[in-house]
Amino acid sequence: MTQTDWIALDASQPQALAWQMREDRAEGPGLPVGAEDLAGLAGDGGLILACGLLQGIAAPPAPRTVPAPPLPGRIAVQDWQAARLACVPGLRGEGPALMTGAETRVAGFLALNPGWDGVICLPAEETHWVHVSAGEVVSFVSALAGPLDRLAAQSAPGPWDEALFLEAMERTRSRPETLMAGLARIRAAERLGEAAPGAGRAQILGLRIGADMAAARAWWLGQPVAVIAPRDAAGPWNAAFAAQGVPAIQADAMAMTLAGLAGARARLG
Repeated sequence: MTQTDWIALDASQPQALAWQMREDRAEGPGLPVGAEDLAGLAGDGGLILACGLLQGIAAPPAPRTVPAPPLPGRIAVQDWQAARLACVPGLRGEGPALMTGAETRVAGFLALNPGWDGVICLPAEETHWVHVSAGEVVSFVSALAGPLDRLAAQSAPGPWDEALFLEAMERTRSRPETLMAGLARIRAAERLGEAAPGAGRAQILGLRIGADMAAARAWWLGQPVAVIAPRDAAGPWNAAFAAQGVPAIQADAMAMTLAGLAGARARLG
């Protein structure tokens, strides 16, 4: 990496991404990095500011308990090999529930949308449904959804069929107990060669999103909703909320991560 002010690191994804930062602006796209790359990212004495579960550090920050602002008032900096490292602590809720990285995206969204109250949906390996009010995370609930997303990605490729998606979504939104049998029917149709190209992906995502929405109905029903997701994953979620008459605000996950880390940088101490 070239000379930079600091390194923003998102370690909440299956593949960690790092950005060279000048003040609060990324100098280029995020670059995939491994643990062996981290020491040389910022150079001697340079700053790495991370969100997510970063492995191999001596004193990872303990998650904070909600209700709480998405970022703490102060974020500690520690020496790490030749660099300086600061990690945004995650949040924990009842259940228990845990988010590591999503809190930073929530912080970025609230920084760009001051005064916004409602529920933020953050679909990823785990979907987090986050109730925010007066600048705080009041509560959240999570669903482990990554395996179903990967199952959808493994289906036979083909054009997106929104009608099939919405039909499957409505089935599990209204009757979430049909999820597992629905998945079995989709796999059987593909093995028998009776599924149209792209049908499996649309149906699996529909079943997955409908069940997710059913489980979190108490969070989003009757609330303003925002969806923080990668651009290529946002479309089905927006369609699902639109089908319920819910106009969801769309925010790009990468942009919210960088905005949140920029806000965290002002809290280093």
